[in-house]
Amino acid sequence: MRAFPPAEVPFALGESPFRLKGVTFRESLTLYANLPGKLDAVLRALPDDAHRKYFAQPFTASGWYDVFAMTQLDFAAASVAGVSPFTIIQRASIDQARTAISGIHRGLINILSPKQLAWALPRVMASFFDFAQCTTRGSDDGKVTGVCQGVPKLLCPWYQAACTEWMLEALRIRGSNPQASWRAPVVTGLKHGVAVARMEFELVT
Repeated sequence: MRAFPPAEVPFALGESPFRLKGVTFRESLTLYANLPGKLDAVLRALPDDAHRKYFAQPFTASGWYDVFAMTQLDFAAASVAGVSPFTIIQRASIDQARTAISGIHRGLINILSPKQLAWALPRVMASFFDFAQCTTRGSDDGKVTGVCQGVPKLLCPWYQAACTEWMLEALRIRGSNPQASWRAPVVTGLKHGVAVARMEFELVT
């Protein structure tokens, strides 16, 4: 995946109708504070002062915030860490999955089998976004297939990276050795004036 500049984002900073839960912002900021130069280095690597001001605000765990702002934070963190955007998103998603599974979603691990968990996880993951609709279905061979819809086309690689690593880590915590694959996104129409896509995936537990 590639890092895209704010100029490609079709909304002014903070005004996007596509939003992400504040808990993800808070956990990412905490994680990136451990990078070389601490959080100050990441904030300096953001595209401009408007983005630095945006991340100076307090984020409430249950609040909703501009998902495109999060992409710019991830890209800045990748630059500071000297890794690819995919790698930094992978690290953040794994860390957030561990936090979620040891906390609010602990019951999923205790109650569900790996296959049941694989069926539930994409829906749990989608609940962190106010624009993604996700459905899943299981099969007798242990595979779970699903569809995520309503994801802005520009955001698809980022969304895929974040969701994949979050789900895989949760399944690894459950004791599984999972694999995930995605088909290429297919644009299905417009939402808020931007192209949105359908993304099909498969989880094997």
